[in-house]
Amino acid sequence: MRLTTLPLILLLVACRTKDETPVETGLTGQDSGADSGAGDSGGDSDVDDSGGGDSSAPTDNDGDGVSADEDCDDNDPSAYPGAVELCDNTDNNCDGAIDEGVTSTFYRDGDGDGYGVDGEGLAACEAPEGYAALAGDCDDADAQFNPGAAETDCADPNDYNCDGSVGYDDADSDGFAACEDCDDSQPTVNPAGTEVCDTLDNNCDGAVDEGVTTTYYRDGDGDGHGDADYPDAACALSAGYAEAATDCDDGDATVNPDASEVCDSRDNDCDSLIDDADPSLDLSTAGTYAADDDNDGYGDDGRLSVACVQPSGTTTTGGDCDDGDATVSPAASETWYDGVDQDCSGGSDYDQDGDGQDSLSGAGADCDDLDAAVYDGAIELCDSVDNDCDGEIIDVDLDLDGVRDMGVGALDMPGSDDYVYVNASSALAWGTGDWTIELWTLAEHLSGANTPGQARLLNHSNGGYPSNPWWVIDVYESTGLVELEVTGWNAARTAPISGTGLSSSGMAIGEWIHIAIVSDRSAGTVQFYFNGEDAGSYTTSAEFQTADVTTPAYLQLGSAWNDWQGMLDEVRLWTTARSQAEVQSTMCSALTGAETDLQGYWSFESSATDEGPNALGGTLMGDASLVSY
Repeated sequence: MRLTTLPLILLLVACRTKDETPVETGLTGQDSGADSGAGDSGGDSDVDDSGGGDSSAPTDNDGDGVSADEDCDDNDPSAYPGAVELCDNTDNNCDGAIDEGVTSTFYRDGDGDGYGVDGEGLAACEAPEGYAALAGDCDDADAQFNPGAAETDCADPNDYNCDGSVGYDDADSDGFAACEDCDDSQPTVNPAGTEVCDTLDNNCDGAVDEGVTTTYYRDGDGDGHGDADYPDAACALSAGYAEAATDCDDGDATVNPDASEVCDSRDNDCDSLIDDADPSLDLSTAGTYAADDDNDGYGDDGRLSVACVQPSGTTTTGGDCDDGDATVSPAASETWYDGVDQDCSGGSDYDQDGDGQDSLSGAGADCDDLDAAVYDGAIELCDSVDNDCDGEIIDVDLDLDGVRDMGVGALDMPGSDDYVYVNASSALAWGTGDWTIELWTLAEHLSGANTPGQARLLNHSNGGYPSNPWWVIDVYESTGLVELEVTGWNAARTAPISGTGLSSSGMAIGEWIHIAIVSDRSAGTVQFYFNGEDAGSYTTSAEFQTADVTTPAYLQLGSAWNDWQGMLDEVRLWTTARSQAEVQSTMCSALTGAETDLQGYWSFESSATDEGPNALGGTLMGDASLVSY
């Protein structure tokens, strides 16, 4: 070890005893005395022994930031509590141990071949003389024997590389001696082997699995498509990887080549095309826009485009019937009768009420183009309006309350055997004179149980059939035609009567209709009127013209024979053949009961009793009842 001069001098001084005579220095006594007297005295006077000033500051001789009373070596800046332990034969962290956890193990190497003997290790910072960092030497007295030795002579019986076999051994029976085989423990590994993907150097060329691995790609989002930036050469597909590097966003499982392109400003299917630029765009995610050339906010439905981003010159609202005129759109106000469909309603510009008929000004037949219930061919109602535009008005105020209506009460017959029975009376024995029957009806079902497809609306008889005539009014379900049927015998009882006749037009289920049947005996005719309009007539036979009920007869409004379902109102019997004008004049008005030629009158406003001059009565039968409507 090399020693410096200064420590040696200090050592010599320290060894001198107090009894020793100072070495002659050649100094004079005066000089000597000065050194030991005034000199020392002057020196002592310069020292502050009071304890004040810097003497109270902590001492840190090595400048490592730790005071001497806490530092285990205040002369070594690499040693202090909390320091990193280094392999330098010093207790750097002041824990009382030296070089703990930072040494290396070295093995005795007697033959100096760079390999030591297993089990003879030594912990040190550096390899001591005669030691090596590698173990595994099977003969530490002969440098030819060590794990790194080559066995090139297949005839040499020595195990130079310490692998347990000699050069001419073939431990794995693959046909290659150990000295020729790079791994004599694996029969699939030898110089003639075929490289397969098994993490072995099968062909002993120094490379493992070369040319036989498959490249897989990390699949971070688990969508079955990998990221080309993260390849992995492996023998088999492992979890978290995919076979194809086709994912353009491996952080989003909804983005991959199998996804559908949708309107979201992203390349969902990884074809480098986004939204409208991609022909495979799922159009259901796009918006539909109509061309709006006139910029009125409404587009042409015949020129539509589907896109993610609304094209210029389009609108989301269609319906414009003239995209070249900004005054024409569904939001425009219609100017009627100018030949232009301003609001694009699609209807005729001459049909303001939308009833399907043009106004008279538009060469149509609608006499009131502001009322959809008024047009040529409409059903005439009792409402003081010329509904059918024929120039005639029917007025009604059945309950005399000052409001035009059909009354507030009616007879309801909901099922079978429902009717009003009027007791037999001589007032109902009509003789051979003229008569008229009028009534309002709303049919709900025009077929009875006794005769399917046919229902009876009225029955008039004296019970003497067939010796006396039987007068009935029937309605046919299939056509709505009304039939007046008279059967039995004539007044002289000399010939049977054949008196059946039908109306030329029919009634509809679910609609109120006024029916008038007029029998003119002298003229030999029966006339039908529906809502005061001609509904057909027929000529009667001679037997019909002389038919007579000579004894008191009863009356059924409705019938116990062929069940009619629906409502009746304002039933009137007259002993005269009323004209069309007479029918129209009273059909929409309530009667007083004292009118000339009135024989029976049932208004059904508060009871089923006859309110006419003969007080013929009336009894509700079955489920018949009075209702308001």
